[in-house]
Amino acid sequence: MSATPTDDALYGSDKAPEKSFLDDILSFIDSSPSTELADSASGVGSPLDESPEEREGRLAALKEELEKVESEINMLRGVLGSKIRHATELKRQLGITPFQEFKQDLQLGIQQIKSSDSYQKTNDTLHQFNEKISQTQAYQKTSAVVKTASEKTTSAINSMGQAVARKLSNVKNSQTFKSFDEKVHTTYATVKQWSVPENEDGTSS
Repeated sequence: MSATPTDDALYGSDKAPEKSFLDDILSFIDSSPSTELADSASGVGSPLDESPEEREGRLAALKEELEKVESEINMLRGVLGSKIRHATELKRQLGITPFQEFKQDLQLGIQQIKSSDSYQKTNDTLHQFNEKISQTQAYQKTSAVVKTASEKTTSAINSMGQAVARKLSNVKNSQTFKSFDEKVHTTYATVKQWSVPENEDGTSS
């Protein structure tokens, strides 16, 4: 049974999370000087008959709202960092490596591309283009020439194999080969006879 998340898990611990692209954006937003906000607030959208006291009150309210928004941003940043660390730990325990994540993201991206309308239109266009090319007279002639050349090559290889087999058969049945074969057998028998040691009575063992 999983434990109840602590305040650190929900709102982040004192340890600041690693900076990411989102952190850079938020830092850029946070870095806007308050003087620019005051100048902007005092210009566009301000009432023409606004008194100095009303202007100060309006700016104070804007600053208070800004502080509230920044506080919420910091809280969300802490929660997001905690969730990212938690997800990373769960992936590590499940044996999910960064390479596997990259492979899954790549497969998902390819699947999304294939299912997109632009991909389908391009695929249909290429299919139609291929059909038009295959129906042209030049393509038919080229295909016929390639098919004929392939058949001739196959026929030539088969004829060559049959000729070699007949030649070997003729050589084996020739008188010269038979005479050579007999000489080999005779020589082998003679060598074998001389290599066998004799017994004391003069017979071969």
